[in-house]
Amino acid sequence: MQLNKLKFFILTFLGISFGLIISFYSQIHTARYFLELKYESNQSTTSQLFYDIGKSFIESHSIKKTLDDKENRTLTFNLPAKKIYGLRFDPLECNGSLQIKSISILGKKKDDNKHKVLHEFDLKSLKAVQQVDLVMNDTGNVIATTHNDCNDPVIELPLKEPLDHWQMSNFLGIEWLKKSAFFAFLITPIALALSFSENKRRDITGKVSFKINKQNHSLEWGDTFTSKPENCYQDTKEENIRSIIEKIQNGTPWKQAVKEKFKTNNPWLHEIVCSPKRTKFLDEFVKPKDLQILDIGAGWGQFTLTLAKQNQICSLEPTPERLDFIRTASEQEKVSKNISFIGADYLDIKFENKFDLILSIGVLEWVGAFRSEKEPEDLQLEFLKKIKSEL
Repeated sequence: MQLNKLKFFILTFLGISFGLIISFYSQIHTARYFLELKYESNQSTTSQLFYDIGKSFIESHSIKKTLDDKENRTLTFNLPAKKIYGLRFDPLECNGSLQIKSISILGKKKDDNKHKVLHEFDLKSLKAVQQVDLVMNDTGNVIATTHNDCNDPVIELPLKEPLDHWQMSNFLGIEWLKKSAFFAFLITPIALALSFSENKRRDITGKVSFKINKQNHSLEWGDTFTSKPENCYQDTKEENIRSIIEKIQNGTPWKQAVKEKFKTNNPWLHEIVCSPKRTKFLDEFVKPKDLQILDIGAGWGQFTLTLAKQNQICSLEPTPERLDFIRTASEQEKVSKNISFIGADYLDIKFENKFDLILSIGVLEWVGAFRSEKEPEDLQLEFLKKIKSEL
């Protein structure tokens, strides 16, 4: 695993930006602006405040509060940080009276929890709209008395002009910075964890791209490319493999076809091609899944055919008849769409792709056997360096 710096910076930037926005909206919805009503009631019931933000007075734009039948009580109604065109107060849900001492709009100061009065209602201006009577008493308070059998008493809280005290700058104080820093503290380690690249399954519709003889090529998964080398390794005659391929195409299971050909006359080759021990190490210790794999010198496909069931594999085999065998057997196993078939010498080909796993089973000792331009040790070193660069 390694850190993808670009991904880390992008995720961190997006995360912190998201945190700034979340903390801003958190500020808006933490009762920074509210209506405060001081009262005395002879009933323990519910009152309701409606606010018109351009959609008239609707139930979803209202707040309910419980009244206590005690002296010197205060109700607070949190208001949205939006322009408010009108306010309506429903004092009681039952018969009774409510003494209103004051109604004010308050807001928190920018960098502390102290409040300032943004708007003070003149109690004399309150308007009884329906099912309620308003009377001023000797102390200057308003007595709101509901009618008998009332179901919707309404008092209008008149505004000379819409309430529009809300400014974005009011929310961008010390408290906002603290919340933003908290979100950044949470998000940064998450972005760091997500920025480490892991072996993930590539898109099955991707391509294998490479260059050979100065020409660029690109294969879809399931396609074949061949460039027959001058010399290549053979462990049996070509006609033996061609006869096996024909049997497979006629419906014989590929392992059965190999067994019939080599079990008696060449038991060593039969064991190499068909033994499940060949992939034992990978099956029990590596356990590859959802990887892109390069199988160099794939031979009879002993690894390609098994690993293609859960991975995508570029099967590289320079011997033409063996590559044909791998393709025929893979079609029988129904895994050919997870394999790209390339007939070429590994040292002649330059892959543009990077692979999660590269296999070179029984190949390194043959590097240099069919080439004369360099010493075998130099070719083997070049072979290993090339593997490292494409892994």
